[in-house]
Amino acid sequence: MSEILNQAVAKLNKKFVAENLPGTVKFEIAAIGTIVLDNKGARIGEESTDVTLRANQDTFLTLLRGDLDPMKAYLSGKLQIDGNTKIAIQFANSAMR
Repeated sequence: MSEILNQAVAKLNKKFVAENLPGTVKFEIAAIGTIVLDNKGARIGEESTDVTLRANQDTFLTLLRGDLDPMKAYLSGKLQIDGNTKIAIQFANSAMR
């Protein structure tokens, strides 16, 4: 399981410009773990954030590959958002496409 998180963190750090994020994001992947993103980049962690995104492993990996539009995932219930939706949308538009 941690290998999935390690690969996801590496990929997010390559495609995501952390300085552009106006807050902090936590992505909880069911039965796998949690990734935190802030102005320092992505890392495995559990700290408190401005917004929390939740999805199962399949949805997360599909989003990360760019094969699923984050807004469609949210509207279909595959992606849940708790907290600042503006930050969530900005993150999704830059890191999940």
